[in-house]
Amino acid sequence: MVRATRGQTDRHLTIAAGVAALITALIIFLLLTPAMAQAKSIKAADIAFTDDSPCVSDNARILNADVSKSVYELNQSWEKKADGAQLAVVTVDSLPDGETIEQYSSELFDHIKPGQKKKDNGLLYVIVKDTHRDRLEVGYGLESTVTDSTAADILDNAHVSFKKNDYAGGVESVLSDLKSVMGGSTVISKAGSSKFFISDWIERIVTVALVSWLLISLLRGSRKTKTVHVYVDPETGRTIQMTEVNWIGGRSESSRSHTDFWSTSGSSASSHHSSSHHSSSHHSSGGFGGGRSGGGGASGSW
Repeated sequence: MVRATRGQTDRHLTIAAGVAALITALIIFLLLTPAMAQAKSIKAADIAFTDDSPCVSDNARILNADVSKSVYELNQSWEKKADGAQLAVVTVDSLPDGETIEQYSSELFDHIKPGQKKKDNGLLYVIVKDTHRDRLEVGYGLESTVTDSTAADILDNAHVSFKKNDYAGGVESVLSDLKSVMGGSTVISKAGSSKFFISDWIERIVTVALVSWLLISLLRGSRKTKTVHVYVDPETGRTIQMTEVNWIGGRSESSRSHTDFWSTSGSSASSHHSSSHHSSSHHSSGGFGGGRSGGGGASGSW
């Protein structure tokens, strides 16, 4: 029978203890990793800006003071030249569990409300460091200026710098492109982007359809029927004549011989419209102007 020496036994115990410690450390690491990743994410409602950086919230710590100054100066220039349009830049390490960058950006836009309240001319640029994702969210009032395809080209240009870990340079590229677009210029993608955006084509199709309908209505509008209605006001005894013209194209118009009779109705409609507009106004708080997102924009990755 072969007996293990005391030295061999101690050696075996040491190895076993080392393996047990390694397994324990691995288990702890696996348990803590999700919690650590979750700790780096910030909810949209918790994003904040400081007096030193009123337009940039750099939670991922990838930008510098020069970028914050550039965004602030761009917003100052838009205050005079672009009806007070506003841009907010936000960086985060990661997104909350289960949220897409589109959902996060929409929630964040509603939280900070860049842009003017009645013009909805705000822009939000979000960068997610860990997943290499970004999104340019566009306010409703700027969707015809910063279209989805234009937003995608702007992101493509920023990614040229991001791939070199030059985040400040990428954001400066976004600022430069947005300044050009707001000034009426066209942005050309450095990456040769040729993305297909359904929203842009829908907009073109609707425009063509509307123009075609107007042309058809004008061509067919030469044929019309005229109906004359005569009424007697029982209180005043006045005779009221209304001439109604029906066009073949489907529209109609009317003329009346006594405008005072219809003025009350018109005033009531105007008052109702004003009241409805007032009741639908939105209130907001925060350092920005209170703009709303239209859901437009583009997302990208590098």
